[in-house]
Amino acid sequence: MRCGTVGCRCQTDPKALHSPYYEWTRKVQGKTVSVRLKKGEAEQLMEWIENKRHFYRIISKMEKTTLEAVNLIRI
Repeated sequence: MRCGTVGCRCQTDPKALHSPYYEWTRKVQGKTVSVRLKKGEAEQLMEWIENKRHFYRIISKMEKTTLEAVNLIRI
């Protein structure tokens, strides 16, 4: 990744690119917001994001089961 600093060697030397950066990008009140993270923070955040996805899968299954139950009651 190039840093954007004029005169930095990463601008002219492809081998001098900086280490990987970790960013968390999301929408806040309709605007894109990015936060740079340390490697450990990024790893923790990825775990939390997977937990959130798992949670929403469970909620989706619960909604489906509830709808099926309501339809059975109506019969």
